[in-house]
Amino acid sequence: MTQRRQGKSERGSAWGRLRAILPNLARLFAFLLVVYAVAMVIVARQVRAETNEIMLGVGSQMMTYAEADAQDSPRTLHVNGQRLLFGSGHTANHDVDEVLDFFEARCTSRDGRLVERVHELYEQRQMPVPDTSMLDGTLRDSTERSGYVACFDVGEEREGVEGLLARLQSFADSGNLARMGGLRYVYARRTDDGGTHFLVFHTDEELNVYEMFPSTGDAPGADVDGLPRPANTRRLMSAWEEGDPHSLSMYTSTTRSAEELQRWYRSELPDSGWDLVEPTDAQRDRFTRHWSQHDRDVLERGRALHAEQGDRQVMVVFTDDEPSGQAVVTVLTAR
Repeated sequence: MTQRRQGKSERGSAWGRLRAILPNLARLFAFLLVVYAVAMVIVARQVRAETNEIMLGVGSQMMTYAEADAQDSPRTLHVNGQRLLFGSGHTANHDVDEVLDFFEARCTSRDGRLVERVHELYEQRQMPVPDTSMLDGTLRDSTERSGYVACFDVGEEREGVEGLLARLQSFADSGNLARMGGLRYVYARRTDDGGTHFLVFHTDEELNVYEMFPSTGDAPGADVDGLPRPANTRRLMSAWEEGDPHSLSMYTSTTRSAEELQRWYRSELPDSGWDLVEPTDAQRDRFTRHWSQHDRDVLERGRALHAEQGDRQVMVVFTDDEPSGQAVVTVLTAR
């Protein structure tokens, strides 16, 4: 009896921890949209692969868009101490919905066929089939200009309800998203020429969200070398690509406003060997080419600083997050 209570207590604790981490999962997906801007800065310099280049790995094959004019091979992105593979592509002849339709179909083909299994069970018992939309493991949302598809790749073999529950419990206990399956995430955005840029993220290895988003203290990762950091700030995000000097970091502060943080950086950057500069249009575009209009408006209102140190460039963007009452500092680096 004691063991049973203990087992229930442990499971309850795991699910409680999972509920606490759910907002951070939403933040992760929102963050991937931010990474899109950084990644597009990286890939805008060159397209490193021809159409239909063979990509290694099950996840990579699933995330290849056969109709793309160009799609690069996967690169490794480190986000809060965890590894994600990502790549980008472009198609001139397909709109955002068509690109998302393609990847949604890929997701549906590898969702364990749970909905199919539930339908069969009810039909065998000659019972009305209930609404199974909640069992659809593929998420999709879009606007006229952009959208995303996200899912877990659990394979083509059918998996019953018991298997799904076991996966969920394992994820709740460990925080490892890989226990649910391979993470697949696609973000597509319409370009000014009428084509579509798309960015794909996937991983078939461990991706521990408990470690990525600790309940206290800094998220794993590193601060920008030589860049001052205000006291009493918390690092939420640290992302960088292997073999590339670009990086993105995000911090929050509950003790200072965005305006106060901007004044602090304006004072401290020169003391740390950084030269504050008024960026040229080309430099500004290098960072903001694929930003949303809202983020461009923030920059135009003067809520950003641009600094240089030798061949290193940094842009620091300041915003107030009214719902949380915190100020957010986003640091973008480039060479």
